[in-house]
Amino acid sequence: MAFRKDWLKSRGLFAKDLNCVVARGDSMEPTINSKDTLLVDTSKNNPRDGQIYVIRSSDVLWVKRIQRQIDGSLSLISDNPTYAPMQLNLDDHPDIQVIGQVVQISKDLT
Repeated sequence: MAFRKDWLKSRGLFAKDLNCVVARGDSMEPTINSKDTLLVDTSKNNPRDGQIYVIRSSDVLWVKRIQRQIDGSLSLISDNPTYAPMQLNLDDHPDIQVIGQVVQISKDLT
């Protein structure tokens, strides 16, 4: 995908920090549908409440809304209420990494 430099600059984004990921599944519907293209800012990998992040465990990627818990763990929340939140303590799972924040969603209308 191509983005204009002035568009990136106006949003405080830098091309070197950006990656595209194609969503699969329905866990983040209605916000993100399967086959939507997500623009991920890898410089934003320190989770903030309510934002959507890409998280990697081995070769599996998850896209979830994150909420920090008082004990330092993270609650990974699907926008689709069919899926229960998952609790995650990064200290207990060194193989899991927060890749970056989803900053743009591109949808095909066909």
